[in-house]
Amino acid sequence: MNQIIECHHCGAVNVIPEGEYFGGYCECCSSDVYAAPEPEEDAPVSDYTPADSLTYLTNSAVIALDAAYEEIHDVNGEGIETEDLPDHLQAAAAIVLDVRKSIRREAAKHCDSSARTYSNGVPINIRYQGARLIGPDDRPYRPGYITTVHPNGTPDASIPPQSIKS
Repeated sequence: MNQIIECHHCGAVNVIPEGEYFGGYCECCSSDVYAAPEPEEDAPVSDYTPADSLTYLTNSAVIALDAAYEEIHDVNGEGIETEDLPDHLQAAAAIVLDVRKSIRREAAKHCDSSARTYSNGVPINIRYQGARLIGPDDRPYRPGYITTVHPNGTPDASIPPQSIKS
């Protein structure tokens, strides 16, 4: 199945055949398709709806709950199965999952969970490459990340320079 990626900079549709690597740059305008578009000078980015706020809060809360769930299972640096955790941590893990489920269920009633942008055109998430690291095989690599973006255009994570050499 082909992957379809729309460039929010120029509007071009990039079709990536199954199994092929997509470098993240538009074939038409060479822009990073995952980078937030530059806001227009006169366009207020503060124009967003209550549904946009709910989408942002849902995504941010779910990410935080997923991180808490992972931390609960990472006792002493080991990935421990839920049934092997002490009772109080099993209860904490169950609470985290219940809250996550409730947030998702309620947000689904008011938000389009498949939307890629807010009502004002700001992307909901940004994919970016992390800082350059050296892998176990002594080869450099840049891990990929995704961060949520506030409807006003501010990413939740500070994004390092996206130059290939950095």
